[in-house]
Amino acid sequence: MSPIVVEGDIQHLVMISQDITQRRLQEQEVRESRDRLELALQGADLGLWDWNIQTGEHVVNKRWAEMLGYELSELPATIDAWKSILHPEDKEKVLEGWRRHVDEKTPVFESIHRLETKSGEWKWILDRGKVVERASDGTPIRASGTHLDVTEKKEFEEKLLQTQKLESLGVLAGGIAHDFNNLLMSILGNADMALLELPRNIAGRENLADIISASQRAAELCNQMLAYAGKGRFTLQQINLSRLAHEIAHLLEVSVSKKVQIDYHLLPDLPTFEGDPTQIRQVVMNLITNASDAMEGSVGRIELTTGVRACSRDFLAGCYLANDLPEGNYVYFEVSDNGVGISRDILEKIFDPFFTTKFKGRGLGLAAVLGIVRSHKGAIQVESHPGVGTDFSLYFPASSQKSKENRAKDPEENDWKGRGMVLLVDDESAIRKVGQRILEKKGFRPLLAEDGDECIRKYLQHQDAIEIVVLDLTMPRMSGEEAFTKLREINPEVRVILSSGFSESEVTSRFIGQGLAGFIQKPYRPTLLVERIREVLQIP
Repeated sequence: MSPIVVEGDIQHLVMISQDITQRRLQEQEVRESRDRLELALQGADLGLWDWNIQTGEHVVNKRWAEMLGYELSELPATIDAWKSILHPEDKEKVLEGWRRHVDEKTPVFESIHRLETKSGEWKWILDRGKVVERASDGTPIRASGTHLDVTEKKEFEEKLLQTQKLESLGVLAGGIAHDFNNLLMSILGNADMALLELPRNIAGRENLADIISASQRAAELCNQMLAYAGKGRFTLQQINLSRLAHEIAHLLEVSVSKKVQIDYHLLPDLPTFEGDPTQIRQVVMNLITNASDAMEGSVGRIELTTGVRACSRDFLAGCYLANDLPEGNYVYFEVSDNGVGISRDILEKIFDPFFTTKFKGRGLGLAAVLGIVRSHKGAIQVESHPGVGTDFSLYFPASSQKSKENRAKDPEENDWKGRGMVLLVDDESAIRKVGQRILEKKGFRPLLAEDGDECIRKYLQHQDAIEIVVLDLTMPRMSGEEAFTKLREINPEVRVILSSGFSESEVTSRFIGQGLAGFIQKPYRPTLLVERIREVLQIP
């Protein structure tokens, strides 16, 4: 509004008005749009960043800072500050991705990489952005983008990948159990037969004994691979922890980094406890591999110690899973490392399912370790100090029984003789040949078949003369399981011993209530085969 003055007097007023309704509406729409965008970003849990490429200024929002544990005011607004928290292993890849986008070789920049948090941990971030302003000559001026925390997703993917690897290992172990054990059968069988046929005082017997011993160790290695893959069900027996650790020492040493040394402090004459050796092997391997991973590629040392301890209620009360455990003597094994250690806040979570720390957690995972110890009525003690290392001690109630060593009898001590026909069914000719020799030597009449089809044909032809059938489980065409079913249909009283590279508990559980007479695990010594036949036929 402006006055018009004539000779000192205001004669008129000039007023101009403008309708700004549309502008107000537009401003309101902009505010509402901004609010909706902010709500959408909050709902999507996105952090925002804006980078002035010319000045190096790098501005982020509150959520971006919170992802890494910072207050917004704590972060320097520079691109160099962002580069400084990039994981060293990711930095080159991330910066190369930016260079490609700036050079317009990619429409957007996208990368999943690790950023260091305020507490020193690493978080996986999905970073997306693009150049939003360029000069007339194409020089980039400004870029904007978003951050999304994908740490949980990455950890789950790693766990899933580990599970898939273990499943693949199970398939591989299954193949090894059949093919590798069949090869060992030929070596072990021929060496055992040669040992049977050579006089005691002849040169070479010691070499044959060494071949048998090496074959048995190779078979045990195969069984340990099956155990690591989690194959088979479980059976209880008396376990000597010192002996168990000694038996799997080689497997432990090839499972850890070459920079890591394992020292053993195994108490001789250790009391036993009742447990499943397959599960306990898995637990030991899990703790050893976790200890190796805790070294994070550095030179380190792991100590595996066994012993016995009189545990009071007060001591047990300070352990995991100690509820209602009686005081008394407990055998233990302890795995100690000088790795990175575990902080107190993380220590409380290590037994949670799918929880991982800086180490990869190969094998079962500590949640499964906890479950196995619980099922064995044991307890776990954990001590750890960041930068010093970690000690895991597992306690099991000591048994008054003593473990039995599985020592094979000298084959020349077994002077009994059998009689009747034995149908030996196996797809490996070497196994059939060795089996034929030992059966003939022991007075049996061997009848051989190379698969399930031939087994059924020959059984139908010689049913009245056949005393027992030794049947391989895994064969081409008709499997041992199918052949067993058909044999039972022909004669419900037929006596069948199954042989397989898989564990006895895994195989026999599939034949519960079906009249299976016995089982023998490959690779086996021929003398063990005839002893098993002797047991089934009840030959004195």
